[in-house]
Amino acid sequence: MQWLDGRPIYAASDLNDYVECRRLSDLDALVAVGKLTRPDSNDAQAELLRRKGDDHERAYLERMRELYPGDVREFPRSESGIEAYVRADRQTLDAMRHGPQIIYQATFFDGTFLGHADFLRRVPIPSQLGNYSYEVIDTKLGVSPKPYYLVQLCNYSEHLERLQGVMPKFGHVVFGNGAEGAFRLHDYIAYYRHLKAGFLAFAGDAELDRLERPREYPLECKHCAICPWDDQCESRRRADDHLSLVARIRRDQIAKLEAAGVARVSELAQAADDRRPSGMAPATFTKLRRQAALQVRGRASGHPIYELLEHAPPLGFALLPAPAKGDVFFDMEGDPLYEPGRGLEYLFGCWLPDDGLEFRAFWGVDRDHEKRAFEAFIDFVTERRRQYPALHVYHYANYEKDALRRLAQRHATREDEVDDLLRDEVLVDLFAVVRQALAISEESYGLKNVERFYDLARETAVKKGNESIVMFERWLFDGDRQLLEDIERYNYDDCRSTHKLRDWLLQRRDEAVATFGLDLPFRDGKAAKESAPDGDAARRSELEHELLANVDAPQTERQYAEMPARRRLRYLLGNLMAYHRREEKPGWWAYFDRCDNLDRLTEFDKEAIGGMTLREEAPPRRDKRSFIYTYEFPDQPYKLGSGDSGVDPRTKLHGTILSLDADANRLELRTTAQIDAARAITELIPRPPLSTAVQRAALARIGEAFVAGRLETEYPATYDLLASRDPRVAGMSLLQPHHVDAGSVGAVAAALDRSYLFLQGPPGSGKSTIGSRVICDLLEGGKRVAVTSMSHKANHNLLRKVEECMASRGRGFRGLYKHSGAGSEYRSPLDLPLVESTDSKDPFCGSGYQLAGGTGWLCAREELDRKFDYLFIDEAGQVALADALANSLCARNIVLLGDPSQLAQVSQGRHPLHAGDSVLQHLLGDDQTVPPHRGIFLDVSYRMQPEICAFISDAMYENRLNAADATRLHRVTTKSDDYAGLYFAAVEHAGNSSSSNEEANEIVRRILLLIDEGIVTDSQPPRNAGVPRRLTVRDVVVVTPYNAQRRLITNILRDAGVDVDAHTGVQVGTVDKFQGQEAAVVFYSMATSSGADVPRNVEFLFEPNRFNVAISRARAATVLVCSPRLLDIRCRTPEQMALANLLCAFAQRAKRSARVGLAV
Repeated sequence: MQWLDGRPIYAASDLNDYVECRRLSDLDALVAVGKLTRPDSNDAQAELLRRKGDDHERAYLERMRELYPGDVREFPRSESGIEAYVRADRQTLDAMRHGPQIIYQATFFDGTFLGHADFLRRVPIPSQLGNYSYEVIDTKLGVSPKPYYLVQLCNYSEHLERLQGVMPKFGHVVFGNGAEGAFRLHDYIAYYRHLKAGFLAFAGDAELDRLERPREYPLECKHCAICPWDDQCESRRRADDHLSLVARIRRDQIAKLEAAGVARVSELAQAADDRRPSGMAPATFTKLRRQAALQVRGRASGHPIYELLEHAPPLGFALLPAPAKGDVFFDMEGDPLYEPGRGLEYLFGCWLPDDGLEFRAFWGVDRDHEKRAFEAFIDFVTERRRQYPALHVYHYANYEKDALRRLAQRHATREDEVDDLLRDEVLVDLFAVVRQALAISEESYGLKNVERFYDLARETAVKKGNESIVMFERWLFDGDRQLLEDIERYNYDDCRSTHKLRDWLLQRRDEAVATFGLDLPFRDGKAAKESAPDGDAARRSELEHELLANVDAPQTERQYAEMPARRRLRYLLGNLMAYHRREEKPGWWAYFDRCDNLDRLTEFDKEAIGGMTLREEAPPRRDKRSFIYTYEFPDQPYKLGSGDSGVDPRTKLHGTILSLDADANRLELRTTAQIDAARAITELIPRPPLSTAVQRAALARIGEAFVAGRLETEYPATYDLLASRDPRVAGMSLLQPHHVDAGSVGAVAAALDRSYLFLQGPPGSGKSTIGSRVICDLLEGGKRVAVTSMSHKANHNLLRKVEECMASRGRGFRGLYKHSGAGSEYRSPLDLPLVESTDSKDPFCGSGYQLAGGTGWLCAREELDRKFDYLFIDEAGQVALADALANSLCARNIVLLGDPSQLAQVSQGRHPLHAGDSVLQHLLGDDQTVPPHRGIFLDVSYRMQPEICAFISDAMYENRLNAADATRLHRVTTKSDDYAGLYFAAVEHAGNSSSSNEEANEIVRRILLLIDEGIVTDSQPPRNAGVPRRLTVRDVVVVTPYNAQRRLITNILRDAGVDVDAHTGVQVGTVDKFQGQEAAVVFYSMATSSGADVPRNVEFLFEPNRFNVAISRARAATVLVCSPRLLDIRCRTPEQMALANLLCAFAQRAKRSARVGLAV
């Protein structure tokens, strides 16, 4: 930022500062106008990076000179000053008009923003310049893209649009390793424009020359680690005794306490029970108050204080095993920013006190060496366990355990050895012990704070939590070996500290036994043992090794694409042999993690239900050999619901939730437990994964056929799917009909030649209707058909349409459906059903039926191999490639019904590159829509009003989706206005993570107005096409990502007298409950206040498939309701920036006004 001629001149870097910290923007302004001096920073380091950056830029310039001799226009860096910038901008335009291939050091200036682009490259895209235009190339020392690179590219490209009349399609970065990355600006430009508009409004509001001090409070953020103002901001927080200094307090908790008049640590420490904020659980308030009081006492005493917490096994000290010969004390270092969406674990450090105080370091500073370092560490521990069978590996916090799991799956190596470490409970997390057994007077429970309680002479200064990340990123820039040596010394100290902590905790354990009279046996040790896999698993393992022999695993998309076709098939199929094993492991890991972290279930676990108590006044009811008990539980986030099965982690008793009243926090549980055992059930966690032995066996048959050279001849459709070949359709090269309907699609399906057909159905395009009619055509033609999907609900929906279609034709057939238990039975819509439901698999082995339906556990069975002419896989976007292949063996032809841009495959595991893809991801690759020679795209939506459809089409479907003409009628009318299309309701709130009263109240206000005044005009029967009618509660849907917001909105609607019954009233639910449904008006409530308040991760909240499903439920109007601060989210990766871009694009295209109704 500069201050010239009485006005501010901005650069792209100012936008990046703004998104990191608004206080930083004000500090930049105060420096620019001369009211502050920027604190000293590491000038030597900055100068080194600047020189290396200049060298990198000059090297690329030399490459361009050699590549385009005489066709490179070079500018010197422009002089300073408004007039000089205007002149340089004009010179850039003159150079562009002359059309050289490369322009070096182009200057842009629009009167407000100044930019200096390293390079502009001519591309053959027409513009005002002629039959060409320019795109930006920036040189960066980094080896992977960062969001601030893209903000800079967007800024320069916006300048280019001003000069040449068209926005460049791509921006480019030349990385420090010489690689060039191309970035589609459409994926980022809306986020950039929102960021720019917000920054200009923020700066304009301040009248920067009159600004005397920063406007925002210096709350700690992730940018603090590299910010020169960090020390000053921290001093301010300490001077204010700010609540953020309380250990383990969350921002939403701070907001609630401040709203209740508790704003300082000392005030919280002395707060009476009646100061507890509304919406904060008593146990949470008590815990935070105790923590604040401890910290106040610690300050006053001048030395650290701890308190023992009374607890019983399996918590706290009960997690400690007995010390053993050979124990290992372990710490890892990783860089989450190494590659977009995929960090690098680059250092595995071990302290070995029984080996003469030896330290071992395993380094892996790139992707290949990461794998080798991981293998070396696991091999080291495995061999050491043979020498010291009782050893344990101690670490602090869950990072190390998670990283080892992730690396084993990602690199498909040492998976059995890591399983042994987990199963034998070799890894011991000392943070769980500290958290459950102690309260300490520190502002953090990080290792550096805890070590104040024991004597550790560090050889390095105590680092901040992410300092090693900053140092490693610097090493990637400049290659200074000293940085790696410094990181290793930090790691060495952390490993020694973990050893000291273990010994200190053993002393505190003895103190707890004496203080509380506890019986605290050491956790049982499990010695290393050799385990032989069962026969089927052994055969799959042999196939995996045979298929992967001499096949180097690709680490990048480019390496994968460049693999020879046959080698790529071997790589893919070999890794699919272990797909289900990898997919199930996280479920088991989560199960055991919950068993070790019972103290976190109620407050932190977003799925489980904790703190349950049996309602003694509600007598149990008998249900065959089980009992039904009623339980109550406190307010908490959870995902378990009616119909879900769970396990009590203490008693290991299983049960099924028959009903759950979210308003009363009450549930009914069916279990075999007698009354005394039922009283001991206090938590329910998700059950471990179901067995996938059937699918694994099917994949093994595919592997055996491939190795024997039989797959392509015996299962050609399966081979086509695996190889992602173009479908074989008799007499057709282009599969996309000119006019898409059931007849044209059916003709393609009927012509399939032992291959597959992908039918992509965007929202409202009639996928299920067309699919059901094609099935009916095939049944009438005498074909045998199987129907499957990932859920009984999807199967039921498609089968009902098939029955209704056949009944309307006056035709019949015999069908069987395999259900798996109570609630999954198929119920026909017909008085004389054509499809029967059974829980037995035996009838499917016969031939007395024409249609079969069931989940993958049915279709993958060996006895059904090639039993059907056609297999229809519905909702195929949610089906893994591995499962699709396993199911495909049952039929000669496969039809995939689905859309990869709607609800995606739910994958828990970490898989080698592309081995975890859904079947549709596998077929589409980088395409958003299926090409005409690869499948059929249903290109008309009969649901969405044209404005909604146009947005969805542009964002998700490469502009191939069109609204049916009749949808122009879709609208909702009130006394004051007509509403049709996109609306953005900006609702200010702060400190909310997964529920917002402000958004809920606003939505209910609007719904009440619609119910009172709304008139709906629609286009389809039974809606009386084009004839206005009164809006009813069934015309409104409210969608939200979070169950907590769903419950809140439901309760407020009910209190307002609105029917919220699932079958008769306003439908309120989470995104995953609404695929396939629709309503005249859809409200989508985001609930989260800002990026800092996101409760899970950015990817969940902003996931484009979920956003697509939510807003595309609307026939007439869709209303996005969210905090405007949520759009300002700080993105850590280009992928996150692309996610936020979709939300910003919606807000920029949507209508806003001050009127009541749908718009704001």
